[in-house]
Amino acid sequence: MEKTKSHKWTGNIYRGPALSFLFCILFFMHAVPSGAAQKHNLWFDGEITALYDDNVYKDMNGYASPGYDLNLNLGLRSKLGKNTYSRLQGFFYRTAFSDFTYENMTLGEFKGTLKQRLNDYLTADFEAEIGTTAYSASPDFNTSRIAAGPYITLYLFDYTSVKAGLEYENSLYGAYDLDSSGPRCFIGLDQELGLYTSGSVSLYFGSSSFDERMKYDISSGAMLATGEKRVDKAL
Repeated sequence: MEKTKSHKWTGNIYRGPALSFLFCILFFMHAVPSGAAQKHNLWFDGEITALYDDNVYKDMNGYASPGYDLNLNLGLRSKLGKNTYSRLQGFFYRTAFSDFTYENMTLGEFKGTLKQRLNDYLTADFEAEIGTTAYSASPDFNTSRIAAGPYITLYLFDYTSVKAGLEYENSLYGAYDLDSSGPRCFIGLDQELGLYTSGSVSLYFGSSSFDERMKYDISSGAMLATGEKRVDKAL
C-alpha cells in the first residue's frame, strides 16, 4: 500500500509567489525592452509529494520506505513576429526513497519549438528536445535521448486538426549495446470532444540503426559474415 501527501504550486513568473525567483523576475523585466511583457510569458509550476510505500520494488521481499516525488516545470513563450512564435520548456522529475535507493530516478528534459502560422488553416513547426534519465544507485541504467524535426498542422474544423511530420531520434545507453538512431514519420488526428476532453489517433513508421549490434543468422545464431549492423523497422 502506498500513502501519499502532496503540495502543488503554480503561477506566472511575472507575479509568481516563489520568493527565490524574485531577483530573476526583476532583472528580466528591467533588462527587456518596453512592451516585452506582452511578447514574452515566463511561467513555472511544480509539485512535491510525500510518499510511503510498503513494497518499494513491487516484489516478494516487501521492502518499505518513505520517499518523495518532485516535479518542476519552467517555460518561456514568446511572440517573435506577426505570425511567428517560440516555446522553450524545461522539465525536471525526481522520485526517491530514503531506505531502499536502487530505483531512485531523476529525469530531465528540455524542449524548444518554433511555430510559423502560414494562414488560418495551416502552421509549420520545428521541434527539438534533449532528455536524460539517471539512476543514482544504478548508473548502468542511465539513458539519454536527442530528437528533432519539422511538422505541419492542418486545422480542418474548429475542433479537428491533422498533424504530420518527420523526426530524427538518437538514443544512448551508457552500459548496454542498445545505442540507436534513425528517422521516423508520423501522422495524427486530434479531436476536441469537450471542454476537458479530447481524443487522438496517431500512426508512426520509421527505422532505427544500432551502431553496437550486429546482424545474426536466426537459424544458427552466428554473426553474419557481411558484418551488417542491426536495423529495426517499425510501423
